[in-house]
Amino acid sequence: LFIPLIIWQRTAGDCILSIANLFKAHEWKNVWDYGGFALAAFVPIAYLINAVILPQVNSAAVVLHLAVPSLVAINHDWSFDVSRFVFAVVPLGGSWIILPAYLLGGEFAARLINFSFFLIILALLYLAARRFLSVSAAWLVTALFASTPLLLMETGNIFIENFLVTFLFAAALSVVQFRETGEDKYFLLFALFADASMA
Repeated sequence: LFIPLIIWQRTAGDCILSIANLFKAHEWKNVWDYGGFALAAFVPIAYLINAVILPQVNSAAVVLHLAVPSLVAINHDWSFDVSRFVFAVVPLGGSWIILPAYLLGGEFAARLINFSFFLIILALLYLAARRFLSVSAAWLVTALFASTPLLLMETGNIFIENFLVTFLFAAALSVVQFRETGEDKYFLLFALFADASMA
């Protein structure tokens, strides 16, 4: 996991600086923009405390999506044989996404990966809404979307829908950017995200 940090030291340093800049004081233009952001930030923080930190309670998520990471952690390899288990040929991209985190930090780390994809969905929704709405309205739409019970269930359990939605949403936004700019890189991003969603 540290190989990209070593190979692309400058890029990694720029990313770390941009993340650090997120925690600097920000001057809001008006109270409505600040209120919309505060509401949109409150929901993920509540999810982090109530859904991510608590132990897994959904048996389907444990049986399906933690099967690969737990078996790899126990056996140190993926021991499912395609000729013996149908489960071995199911698209397991979501399980492979949480595998490194599970190996390093167990179930809690895997839940944090799911939560981070939830945050990416919210960021993508804000960027999409911002194209048509004011800052405060875009934050409000993001907060309303984040507060739906379906997202609480998806983020509070280790399901793959957050991964799927992230990749599909990013693919859709890439197509929009490609249509507006005509740059090939956005079409390549679309192909990458669409393929990742199928996996």
